[in-house]
Amino acid sequence: MGNRIQPIGGNTSAELETAHFSAVAEGYIDYLSNYNQNIISFGKPMQIDLAIENEPFERLFTAMIKEKAMVQNPIARHQIHTVKETFIPSVENFYTPDFEITPGEFESLSFPVKLDLLGKNEIPVFARFLDFEKAMNHIKSDFFDIDQVLTAISDVKGFVIASEPDRDHFRHQHVAWDRFRNKKEIEYLDLTEVERVREYALLHGVEPWRFYIGDFSPRQSAGAEAQDRRHPSGDRPDGV
Repeated sequence: MGNRIQPIGGNTSAELETAHFSAVAEGYIDYLSNYNQNIISFGKPMQIDLAIENEPFERLFTAMIKEKAMVQNPIARHQIHTVKETFIPSVENFYTPDFEITPGEFESLSFPVKLDLLGKNEIPVFARFLDFEKAMNHIKSDFFDIDQVLTAISDVKGFVIASEPDRDHFRHQHVAWDRFRNKKEIEYLDLTEVERVREYALLHGVEPWRFYIGDFSPRQSAGAEAQDRRHPSGDRPDGV
């Protein structure tokens, strides 16, 4: 481990941390600019006086890197996070939140898949929130996960909740979003339409997945007792 910086004189830990970061960032890159052995080229660091905002960053990035900057919209991310964090607890009577299904439950599943919501009526029902302003490798991973679920479970109802990414800043992500929202195997919902997940649960009698195991039989546990309290006869009503 490296040496720890100890407070000296009247310097606060915050001041020392800032100084240490500055020294490492500028000094190290300055060193690399002179001693890179022609493997990677580093320019000397220059201080610039610009506001920390998206527009100046994009212009500077485009000028120096020669590519269009990809800056994630913090407002869009905040909206997805807010809707997800407020909606999921409100439907826990119908769905098990943040549940991971595994090949142990579904043999055709290649890898475990985490779903934001999972329940069951006559068929499994899941929902997953997707952020289409993430890097494409993350979006490809999301595609793979959902395709796994659709392949492994022959009869399933799926909801994908997202919002349209900025077409100018996220061109490839926008193409992926457009394809995803037109997939016939799932129901795409904009963030503003998320209540559709609750409406479906109410209409179809969806119950949390925690009451079931991989073969869709009721758990012989406290979960089964909870089911019996809802259905005293011990039989599930037709169509639920």
